[in-house]
Amino acid sequence: MHGALECLRTYALITQDTVTAPLRMHALTARAVRETVPDGALAITTRIAADAITNLWPRHDHEERELAALLRANVVHLDQLTRPALWESTTHPCIYAVSRSLTEAGLYQQAIEHDENTVRLTSSILGSNHPHTLVALGALVRTISGMPLGLRNAASWSIRRGI
Repeated sequence: MHGALECLRTYALITQDTVTAPLRMHALTARAVRETVPDGALAITTRIAADAITNLWPRHDHEERELAALLRANVVHLDQLTRPALWESTTHPCIYAVSRSLTEAGLYQQAIEHDENTVRLTSSILGSNHPHTLVALGALVRTISGMPLGLRNAASWSIRRGI
């Protein structure tokens, strides 16, 4: 395993800032990996990658802000490249981790936009009566209720207009 990682580093296909930092893969390497995953395996491979991202998430984002930002970006990118894999049968927990992380970082507008998008996607992919659509609405309510009072009043229109 170490030999394989060293070979990838030698050709600049992966990087790692410190020994304990997550590995970063060059975009072309990532594309080559994606293009070799058989069609039938894409959904499960995506969910396994999402599980790994979720397991890396720090307990409190303020303790590792850079890592939290990197993980948020990775979830969004993974979802964009593989949709609807993170939404099939259930919404993957990493989607809600992004919401919580944005709120903890004080990025309220981005959190609301993410939650509104989550409600739209959950409703369109799983159905408006699916339990995860209600969970998505709950996440939006949690985001708004976690905001400072002055911002909360301005943001509550999302709920009133029904997303």
